[in-house]
Amino acid sequence: MISEQRTRDGGVVQGTQHKESPRRPAWDRYFDQVVGGVADGIIIVDESCHILHANEAAERLFGMSKAQLIGRCCDDPGWKLSSPDGTPLAGEQLCCYRALKIGETSRHLEQTITRPDGSTVTVLVSASPLRDDERRITGAINSYTDITELKQAEQALRQKDEHNRSLLRLYALLGQANSYTAIVEALLSEIPSALGYESVWLQLVREDSDDLLLLDAGGPAEEAVKKLLQMDERLRLRVGDDEFLILPMTDDPYLKTAVATKGIHVVEDARTHPLTDKKIVEAIGNRTIVAVPLVLADRRLGVFSVGTFGDEGVRPPSETQLDYLTALSNHVAVAVDRVRFLGERRAAEEALRESEAYSHSLLRLYETLGQANSYSAILQALLGELPRTLGYGSAGLLVLDEGGTRARLLEAKGSIEKAADSILKLGEEFRARTEDEQFLVLPIGDDPFLKEIVEAAHIVVVEDARTDPRTNKEIVAATENRTIINVPLMLAGKKLGILNTGTYGDDEGVKPPTERQLEYLAAMANHVAVAMDRVRFLAERRKAEAALRESESRLRDIIGNTNAIIYLKDLDGRFLLANDQFARLFGTNEHEIVGKTGYDVFPSTDMALELDERERHVRETGKWFGRDETMRTPLGERTYSSVMFPLRDSSGAVYAVCGVSTDITEARRAQEELRKKDRAIRQAYVDVIAAVTGNKLILMTSEEIKEALGVLVTKPRRIGSYRSLARARAEIRTAIAYHFPEIRGTMDFIVGVCEGLTNAVKHGGSGRYEVRRRNSTAQVVISDRGPGVDFTTVPKATLEAGFSTQGTLGVGFTIMLEMSDRVLLSTEPGGTTLVLELSS
Repeated sequence: MISEQRTRDGGVVQGTQHKESPRRPAWDRYFDQVVGGVADGIIIVDESCHILHANEAAERLFGMSKAQLIGRCCDDPGWKLSSPDGTPLAGEQLCCYRALKIGETSRHLEQTITRPDGSTVTVLVSASPLRDDERRITGAINSYTDITELKQAEQALRQKDEHNRSLLRLYALLGQANSYTAIVEALLSEIPSALGYESVWLQLVREDSDDLLLLDAGGPAEEAVKKLLQMDERLRLRVGDDEFLILPMTDDPYLKTAVATKGIHVVEDARTHPLTDKKIVEAIGNRTIVAVPLVLADRRLGVFSVGTFGDEGVRPPSETQLDYLTALSNHVAVAVDRVRFLGERRAAEEALRESEAYSHSLLRLYETLGQANSYSAILQALLGELPRTLGYGSAGLLVLDEGGTRARLLEAKGSIEKAADSILKLGEEFRARTEDEQFLVLPIGDDPFLKEIVEAAHIVVVEDARTDPRTNKEIVAATENRTIINVPLMLAGKKLGILNTGTYGDDEGVKPPTERQLEYLAAMANHVAVAMDRVRFLAERRKAEAALRESESRLRDIIGNTNAIIYLKDLDGRFLLANDQFARLFGTNEHEIVGKTGYDVFPSTDMALELDERERHVRETGKWFGRDETMRTPLGERTYSSVMFPLRDSSGAVYAVCGVSTDITEARRAQEELRKKDRAIRQAYVDVIAAVTGNKLILMTSEEIKEALGVLVTKPRRIGSYRSLARARAEIRTAIAYHFPEIRGTMDFIVGVCEGLTNAVKHGGSGRYEVRRRNSTAQVVISDRGPGVDFTTVPKATLEAGFSTQGTLGVGFTIMLEMSDRVLLSTEPGGTTLVLELSS
């Protein structure tokens, strides 16, 4: 017969003719009955290894129909026959060939078959030769026992066993892990081989926030983290020397779900999953993501994830792998919690050590600052602590001017000193000069950063001056500022100045302070403020002492060269100071007087007692006391004009009494001689004028004129201007008419009175008038506060008709004499009193 025949390489030879065995009909007749119900696959091949018959089980095993099987060669390449270790099988390696070639019966040889749909089955193959009556091999029968499920079970068992061993190894590693990096490294030591994932990343939930903190990552995930940080710097968190990635969950549904899900959350393909952020997926190349929750005692610690990236493709985990991750999650959670605890303990221990170091530093600083007597000494003390405690090698002290418009650099050390020189070169607006020096000033103006540090009562930190929007970039470029720290120096609510420190240039780099370091700076600022206040006080005291010494020197020059006797006594009555005149008066010197009382110095107890009484009065009343006194001294009887007055401190309290006595003995004698001459001359004028006027004009003293006045019959009235003359004239005329009806010829008298009133307004600016009665005589009294009449001009002013000068009565006086019976006149600097009399 003619039939198709397949070669071992799968080809087909057309028209191959071979004789049908005479026993073939028997096979056809009984084959289906014998092998049709057998569970194993049965195939019969001819002597060339081509399939002649196959049962239903064989069809299922090979994934082909009987028609497709018949005629194929047993080692058809399409079946990709292989041994358990994956070695391809062909030719004599196959059971059927050994049965056909050497008549060997093979039993239960394992091999793998690939079906047309790509699936594989594992079978145990047995082959026996078929012989004719003459014992010639005419074919072979192959049986195929399907052990795929058994192999899968064995594989699962082996995988389970391997997973268990892997988990045991991981448990040991995780039990020793003391950092999050160690946890990730432990996971990376097993997961790639156990699950086939090369990436692991660990994320923890941040306390009091809706963020995840990516603590560590390994494999391709590590590169993915770097890409995320490059995408957005805001995702970067620095803690000391460590750097972490922040993943906000607020607007990320995937992260929310991954954290909230009780079980493992699998994203098969991140590119198509509805919850993933496609922008991030595209940037970092996510494919499969397997997020394993970390829960301990119902507390969600975070998530650890595994997965694939880029060319690794999509590879979701199997159930066995999910079981592995579930078992692992508890141990990772315990490790994470332990590392967190260890971290907190280390942080607490470090904080304690740091606190102790800061405390010791502050104690040393307090002691050093307590001895500082200049701003330079304060900075030197600071630089003894700042570099080793905080790592900052520069310090400067700024104070504000009174108007608050400029900040002045008092003193600087380290890089700040160099920076100040650089700023001075930028322009004259940064330079201020005194007679002895020049210094740096920073105009506040509209500079937002300077305004902030001037007004702030808290520490102002600029992490990197090159990028901070508040800083003046011209100054930053000139000074190479990096981190800037400005600490306000406050004392009793008053801002004394600002302490500046920080870093400069790339060598020192960006170095923002930690919270603990800020606390240290705040505590240090209190000590610095006290030291600054003390230095300021000492400077002011030195200045005050210098001024006091200069003042004392001037005072001693003055009191040493005056003729007055001057002394000071304290509240206990002891001499604090006595000038040379005082010492000479009592025959001693200042050194022997100071510290003693008046009883030790004055020649008599009575004198000491009297002065004590006066001093006590001044001390207790706080009032000035003065008098002229005559005393007997070694120089004889002398007259002194003495005053005592209290000396007060800044609070107003009396702390001493000063006595000044001026020897007026000779002046008194000269005054007495002058008074005698004046009295004689005055009396001569009085006598002459009285004689010449027939006693109508009488010159009197103020005391004499008071005695010459009668009783008051009208109230004193004021005359302030010429307009009031008519009123005054009418009032006086009415009063005389009423009180002196017996007097006749008053009209002429009133004319004389008007002259007197006119002179009071003219020369005194204003005056007063009143009417009196002395017996039967009417007296009109006119007084003013003018300059008075010069005594030497009185004769001419009163007797010479037409004589008139400023301050005199002139021709008006002649009229008054003519119209009155008598005129009484008292005149002196400071006022004149005129009394015009008219009798009945």
